[in-house]
Amino acid sequence: MILKLNTLRVRTLQDLRDFTAGNDSFDLEPVSRCDAYRFIEATCKQFGYPHLGKADKGALKAYLGKATGLSRAQLTRLIA
Repeated sequence: MILKLNTLRVRTLQDLRDFTAGNDSFDLEPVSRCDAYRFIEATCKQFGYPHLGKADKGALKAYLGKATGLSRAQLTRLIA
């Protein structure tokens, strides 16, 4: 089964936290690695990753990890 994740409603950091807290029962994976990379890049730009505090960066990484299926270490390398 293929599901499409609509992230248009995720606009604030609190939305990110709510998303990660509310869906522990399943994991999401993108269709391709290129899609995952584009999603990560767009999301980091949307939330201004370089200007976030440590806790907010952690929330964003948790969201990206849940949405892409990548590990925290992989996300750290990609974002750097």
